[in-house]
Amino acid sequence: MSRTTWVWLLLGIVWGSTWLFIKLGLEDVPPFTLAGLRFAFASVGMWTLLAVRRTKLPRAGRDWTLMIGTGLLTFGLDYGLVFWGENHISAGLTSILFSTMPLFVLVLAHFLVAEERMTARKLVGVLVGVAGVAIIFSRQLRIEDALALWGAVAILVGAAVAAVSSVLIRRSGGHLDPAILTTVQMTAGCLPLLAVGWMSEGAPTSFR
Repeated sequence: MSRTTWVWLLLGIVWGSTWLFIKLGLEDVPPFTLAGLRFAFASVGMWTLLAVRRTKLPRAGRDWTLMIGTGLLTFGLDYGLVFWGENHISAGLTSILFSTMPLFVLVLAHFLVAEERMTARKLVGVLVGVAGVAIIFSRQLRIEDALALWGAVAILVGAAVAAVSSVLIRRSGGHLDPAILTTVQMTAGCLPLLAVGWMSEGAPTSFR
């Protein structure tokens, strides 16, 4: 297999397992603090990598506005909703609900990105993908109480928010280095998560 295929498979394994590890983490740390710490640690690692590589940062103000804005959407609002929502529903159901993100992207890109028009083939592909995930986790398709229902809604809203961010990057940030983009986004997103976590869940040092 080609290198691209191996990277694609590895990405699928990492992305597919993230819901399980979020659920495991939520057993010990509340959602906003867990999400904030996750991206804070990741940000430190990424800034270190950029420093080692001596990567030049963008100078244009509009690039920083785009990176910080989409970071607040993707790593702040989106993952805040995802971590909070998964605290009330299963990891399997979370993965099903969040797999609707490509559908949101497909619709938004059709109106916001000229070269990304919706086609019947794309639509069928996304729907088949969502259906496949739903079949795999069909036994977990249960919402037992009102709080779980709100958790499911939070996941869907998070998927929509992530789609908005993705389309904005696709439209205006294609020239940005992915490593710089992700690093700035995570840094921007972890700060409000840690702040909300500290105010509503307590200091991170209080959790074991």
